[in-house]
Amino acid sequence: MPNTKQAGLLGILLAATVLSLTLRTRTQQTQQAQYPSETVEGLDLTGSPEFIAKTREALDQLKRTKCFKVVKQYVAIIKESETSGMEAYLARPSYGVGKRTWQAGAVWYASTIAHDAFHSKLYHDAKDKLKGKEPPETAWTGKEAEKKCLRFQADALRQMRAEKRQIDYVVQLQKNPTYQDGKRDW
Repeated sequence: MPNTKQAGLLGILLAATVLSLTLRTRTQQTQQAQYPSETVEGLDLTGSPEFIAKTREALDQLKRTKCFKVVKQYVAIIKESETSGMEAYLARPSYGVGKRTWQAGAVWYASTIAHDAFHSKLYHDAKDKLKGKEPPETAWTGKEAEKKCLRFQADALRQMRAEKRQIDYVVQLQKNPTYQDGKRDW
């Protein structure tokens, strides 16, 4: 049990952490509020003009695939973000996209949209099976879910006639999908 001095220091540390997270969230919300927004193919895009243009290019690639149906059903918002990730649990599922991802080329970017849409599909399928209750995180994240999303991404890449090296890379990741563990910088 911590003594009074330790408890006080822990309280200060906790307060500083909460304040830092609050300020970071508010800064991101303020930046997003300043970004233009537009609707493309029924998806709301929010970000810089360059981000929206790159997202339109990616969606043009993706809409020629069968995978696009999953994207339209399980993603409502695609937004510019510090790092990439899917917020499937929101009322309007949102794919936040980091700069390294949206600047990586239209076909690759499109495949990541498909990948994260599949995370959202896994989440919603699990929630439906539980009659609206929140599913465990392992239903849509973690190693097994990641393998499924990578298979879907590889399929999208094949349908878009991507370079063999991109398809091979995603297939290789399926063998041990732990690349997403740790610090994200994409």
